[in-house]
Amino acid sequence: MSFSYRANWTFGGLMLAVLLSCALALPRANGADQAALICQHFAKLLGTPSGLVPYALEAIVDDRGIRRIPNVDIDGDNLNDEVRWSCPEAGGSVPVDSCALRTILSASKKTVEFKRPKFFLIRFDGVVYIVSSTDLRRQEEVGKSDIYRLNGSGTKLVCKQL
Repeated sequence: MSFSYRANWTFGGLMLAVLLSCALALPRANGADQAALICQHFAKLLGTPSGLVPYALEAIVDDRGIRRIPNVDIDGDNLNDEVRWSCPEAGGSVPVDSCALRTILSASKKTVEFKRPKFFLIRFDGVVYIVSSTDLRRQEEVGKSDIYRLNGSGTKLVCKQL
């Protein structure tokens, strides 16, 4: 029965190393899994009465009808990017032009453009998304909302036909 303190510490250190190795070996959510999780979450939110409305970005509308989003950093450089979009008003039964989003990134000066018949911008968990839909609440017909992530690389479809 002659265990020394050092032997106990070595055994404890060994156990810590084993536990850390096991933790690192656990499977992590990859990009596809993360997208599936976010889409499930958006689908749940769309099933609530308020839908995605609480996450909508507030815009300032100028006299030409162009909406500008203040205080938004799309490219992650901690500087505000220029984000604006416009949607022509429907004047009757004739289809209107698509809504247009134009983002000028502060870091690269790259311009990101996006066009769809109708869309909204939301910020969820620090990420800006474009919700291509006629409403931020669940529509009567499920499967009409596509959701895109907007970042410094451009736009990427993350949820199709929610």
